Amino acid sequence: MAVIMIFTGWKMIMGLLHVAHQGQYAMILATLCALLVYKLGIFEGLLLALAMHGIVNYIVLYHVHNIKTRTIIKKYLERFAGEGGVD
Repeated sequence: MAVIMIFTGWKMIMGLLHVAHQGQYAMILATLCALLVYKLGIFEGLLLALAMHGIVNYIVLYHVHNIKTRTIIKKYLERFAGEGGVD
């Protein structure tokens, strides 16, 4: 079991190199997610990282791109329904 966990952990760390190519925000979010998972557990860590990502996206869309909250929610729901939506 220990060998499997070491191998999996090593593959996750090596995966950060691929995330680094996506930009600074992706790297910060991946590192924060890893720390939260380490400290809190898999479910809580991923849930908090997802919530933070959603909050950052909302702030950027609302304050920088001047998109109203109703439109942001509508586009997210359209995206999850398979009709396109927010990038």
